[in-house]
Amino acid sequence: MRSWVLQRVTAVLLIGYLVAHMWALHYPPYEITFQTVLARLTSPAWKLFDITFLAVVLYHGLNGTLGVLMDFAYLQRYERAITWLTVLVGLAAFAVGAPLIWAFSPP
Repeated sequence: MRSWVLQRVTAVLLIGYLVAHMWALHYPPYEITFQTVLARLTSPAWKLFDITFLAVVLYHGLNGTLGVLMDFAYLQRYERAITWLTVLVGLAAFAVGAPLIWAFSPP
């Protein structure tokens, strides 16, 4: 039951993140240049935004994938192994992605 609720919560969060992402990256009130993108990516607030966006996307996507896989009757006997595999994939992706986002600093 908890994963069902979190799936809906992350769906709502994704809508907010996507609107903010589209507004900041694709429709700003100024011209988008490489320098403005670099300036945005050096801001700690935007780094935190991107890291939380990554976490929400990973949870939502992997939980949805797990739900689809568990719809197949012949995979249900492997539910525990598949669940742990998706958790490990999510943690590994976050462990790689979050430090890369946080450590980014242009020359």
